[in-house]
Amino acid sequence: DIHMILDYKINKKLVPYSDKIKNKLVVYLSQFTGTKLTKNKLDLIDKACKCFVINMVNAVKKNRTQFSVTLDENNYSVPAIYNGNNTGRKVSYTYMKILINFLTSQDDFNLVKGGVTSWDWDGVVKRVVPLTWETSYIQIPDYWINELDPIVNKVEVMTDSVIEIRDKEGNVIAKRLPERQKELVKLLTKFNYKLVDSEFKIEENTYSVQVKKIYNNSTFNEGGRIYMSGTGINEMIERNNRTKLEINGEPTVECDYGQLFPRIAADLVGVQLDKDFDPYGIIISGYKQSVIRNLAKIGLMCLFNCKDEEGATFALIKEMNKKWLKDQIEEAKSEGIWPDFPIARRVVEALMERNGYIHTYFFSDSALDLMAIESTMMDYIIEKVLSDDQIMIPIHDSVIVQEKYKDKAVSIMERAYDVVVGGNNCVVRVKEVSL
Repeated sequence: DIHMILDYKINKKLVPYSDKIKNKLVVYLSQFTGTKLTKNKLDLIDKACKCFVINMVNAVKKNRTQFSVTLDENNYSVPAIYNGNNTGRKVSYTYMKILINFLTSQDDFNLVKGGVTSWDWDGVVKRVVPLTWETSYIQIPDYWINELDPIVNKVEVMTDSVIEIRDKEGNVIAKRLPERQKELVKLLTKFNYKLVDSEFKIEENTYSVQVKKIYNNSTFNEGGRIYMSGTGINEMIERNNRTKLEINGEPTVECDYGQLFPRIAADLVGVQLDKDFDPYGIIISGYKQSVIRNLAKIGLMCLFNCKDEEGATFALIKEMNKKWLKDQIEEAKSEGIWPDFPIARRVVEALMERNGYIHTYFFSDSALDLMAIESTMMDYIIEKVLSDDQIMIPIHDSVIVQEKYKDKAVSIMERAYDVVVGGNNCVVRVKEVSL
């Protein structure tokens, strides 16, 4: 979905549109509800209307008929932060709620309220927790879309941030961007406009894609992974669906780095791995191998990121309680190839033995450092793909591209590894389409 921008700095060409909404709301509040509108209240109303128009124009500019809205008061209590810059501008929660209530009751706007759509039992914390959330959004009437269409390409509108810096609690914070990140803002903004101009389809379903980089722990040295947002994005990149994806009407392939993090770590400590060596390839007798390998991928990340072996084991147990893994384990049990006794510790121990060549990376909070390296590689890939006037979808350590572009994409990915990491452990694989 098009995420809500909580800001009111508006292009002067759009002021007549916000005034149109404001004037109708002012008449309604003063004449029909008897509300006494002070200068301060009128200012808050004006800012809420400008914020609403910014979001409408942003959606129409991206050929969308709706935009998501937040009705969480906490989101309105801090100033808008845009690419690390604290704008100092806040939108009133009270008057945004009044405005939305007015528009959806008096006009043709429609508010679709989201909420929790499914729940799951968390065996670790012993409680039922939300599993899936649905976003609330405003549906824009056709007459407003028609009215805004002629002007949207003539004005610059603040779009979603393409860079976020989060503190240890996960809150978005303001932080001055270094020159490198300033250049990345330009690159990712250009990439997002390229994504808007492209068509992504699976059968009859069309999807929108936008990207942003998220840095962790209040520093540009940790994290920096690229994350995607957009209408139906989770459905689009689900493993069984992504093989059916078409970009601009053409079939696609997924090119991905094999075992990226352990191979980067091996190169950083000067160890060369065979191309066919699988860092996740532990075998535990009696257990379904495909599920064990999925546990191994998570388990190795736990070894990178936890403080000790006990912490890694507990973290893996917690991950095993997530629905997608629980389903796989239950299926293996039904097939008689999953003995009913604890397995997490055995997985952790087997991984430590198989990957002893990178033991210095265990229990060192190194996952975010490896993500930062992966992020830099993806920056390089995006820049090169754009210079070729191509389009792709980045998914952490893989990219989805048109099938005709796969050889060039593989070449770019290999070059990105060589430029950023060096060494000889790079493995890039191509997963074919299944249309």
